[in-house]
Amino acid sequence: MSLGLYVHIPFCSAICNYCNFNRGLFDAPLKERYVAALLADEPRREAMGAAARSLARERYGWPDIAARLEAVYVRAVGAPGVRAAA
Repeated sequence: MSLGLYVHIPFCSAICNYCNFNRGLFDAPLKERYVAALLADEPRREAMGAAARSLARERYGWPDIAARLEAVYVRAVGAPGVRAAA
């Protein structure tokens, strides 16, 4: 399975009240320096990518999703194979 990574560049033309990302109003020169610094630091860029892939697999891989779904099922209707008391 292929994973993607969203990198939030915190420079917006308007501030949305629902956004919980770090953000600031658009500043073109600062944005250029920010992006250039991220792209120039290959070890940090690779480390960020590896950490993001690991976190995505850990939180959103099928074994974890299946375990969470089973936990919800057990809380809702009881343990598999056990009849709920009438």
